[in-house]
Amino acid sequence: MVFTGLKLLALPIAVVVVLPVLDTAIADAQIPAVRGIALPQGESNTQTPENARGRGRRRRPAPREENGNQPPAELERVALERVAARYSLPLEELEVVSALINKYPLTGLTAFAFEMVDNSDERKQYAITLDEYGEELSEEKLRADEQAAHLAQYGKLHPELFERLAGVPSDEPIDVTIGIQAPPFPQFERPGRARRSMSEKEREQFVREGEQHGRLMRQASERHALALAAAVAPVAARLRKMGYQVETYGSVPNIRSSLPPVVIRQVARWGEVVEIDLTRFVQFER
Repeated sequence: MVFTGLKLLALPIAVVVVLPVLDTAIADAQIPAVRGIALPQGESNTQTPENARGRGRRRRPAPREENGNQPPAELERVALERVAARYSLPLEELEVVSALINKYPLTGLTAFAFEMVDNSDERKQYAITLDEYGEELSEEKLRADEQAAHLAQYGKLHPELFERLAGVPSDEPIDVTIGIQAPPFPQFERPGRARRSMSEKEREQFVREGEQHGRLMRQASERHALALAAAVAPVAARLRKMGYQVETYGSVPNIRSSLPPVVIRQVARWGEVVEIDLTRFVQFER
């Protein structure tokens, strides 16, 4: 998969994705799967406690499974106690709403990431990541170390493509997706969450702030789409000039093409390129 924003490569970390029910008009469509650079990056799959905000309605934690897909209960307890002590919160008001096991295969590390909500009036969210012994970890450092290991072993190539190149003739075309360095989506301060008790004046102010935030986001989205297109265009033009057909995707900074191994390795050295992966498709079904 290939991603936008920061110049990072994919970290092969298992991710579970829940897809919504799609409109029947696109139910049978095939689209290229966007795999690689894992996080809308510049972002993490956990929030820092200092800037965490409430996000939607209260979620109940998923029931624990016996197959080890969720962190051990004792680590969850440690996470709750650590956050409660750090921010002087009553333990009984904290509720875990997300518990993930993140594996970093190249460095051989496993991290247990918890997100929790303070069920008091403010309903702030907090996050903490622990190792198997309950020691706190920096998710940013974990990702950076895994990234460094990936670059050292595979360069800008996805591991599966790296292995594929070793076993095909130098002139045999391979369908690949090229991820282009692109600007991250601008960040805006979100309006505060609605409190359980608000005056009429406070509710009106809350609505106005939400509407303004929505306008800013729409304008930023339009500008960002133009920036993505501008980042992709020069690389697409260079490939066309070399005689290869390319396909681009508008708001996604990816280019699809069929290239021989010698050209794939050449393109991987271009500064604008952040990763090259095998092209994959997602088949949506009714």
